[in-house]
Amino acid sequence: RQGWDEYLIQTIEKLQEQRQKASTVDEGLHSDKIVLTTYPVGYELPNKIPNDTRGTFLVPWKFDDEGMLRQRGRLLVSRKRVDRTANAIATDHTDSDMPLRKQAVNNNSAKTTCAHRQYLYAGGFNFGPARLIHDVPYDTMGLHHLFFGEELSMAVRLFTHGYDLYAPVETVCYHLWSRAHRPTTTTEMVTEAAATKERKQQLLELSRAKVMRQLLGDESMIGKPYGLGTTRTAAAFADNLGVDFHQRTFVLEGWECGELCSEDFVGHSHGNQSLLFPEDSLGSKVRSLDSKPMELIGSFLQGLTNSR
Repeated sequence: RQGWDEYLIQTIEKLQEQRQKASTVDEGLHSDKIVLTTYPVGYELPNKIPNDTRGTFLVPWKFDDEGMLRQRGRLLVSRKRVDRTANAIATDHTDSDMPLRKQAVNNNSAKTTCAHRQYLYAGGFNFGPARLIHDVPYDTMGLHHLFFGEELSMAVRLFTHGYDLYAPVETVCYHLWSRAHRPTTTTEMVTEAAATKERKQQLLELSRAKVMRQLLGDESMIGKPYGLGTTRTAAAFADNLGVDFHQRTFVLEGWECGELCSEDFVGHSHGNQSLLFPEDSLGSKVRSLDSKPMELIGSFLQGLTNSR
């Protein structure tokens, strides 16, 4: 969208101003450690981009069969709602057709929220200071073949390094959630040698175990490369999220809303236009199956490819 970069920079600047005022209260608050991140609203091929510009907010969803916490994006009702939370920053906005860089600096009488504090991280959209790459680098060599879990790893690592995550109330980009138009690693693995598949499975299990150790606050991972930070604890991350990673349960009332209220969200559709999120996509539904059905589906798809 027009002016997306200026809008995000100005949003961070306003958050920094608020955090600087609060830094004397909480030593863990660092005004330069802010990341804007969320799951973008979905679009469909060939170029079906929705007109909706409302933002989304990341919340826990469920524990999968492997014990990994899954997350989802929830569509916010409106960016013009009155700010009710202590962890949100107020600014002024007008009509959604106005370029974002103008919305961020427009002065009207009504105050509205421009970013919501959250604790989860999205790999597809994250915007923050360049120092983040050095402080909390993406673990490209230690999370082999892991699809669900690397975002959770980044979330707890960022939190323990003193970074705060926020979801902007404006959508600045869109994402193609469906994978139906291209091959995936699931279908490609069907034709691999048994030894190759076994090795990949071993690496995947090691990756899952590493993420779980991070979430449980393994002391051997604190202060290590691609490990946990020392500013906050993994236990505090779980408490804020409302999750017990030992028991794999939700322990905080309202965990499905984060620090917002149920009234702040709508369903996964707006009018007659579908807004695709990870749990809505065909790929997600297939991945939720046990391994045997996945292999059967993969074999069927591979057979269709070979018959062409």
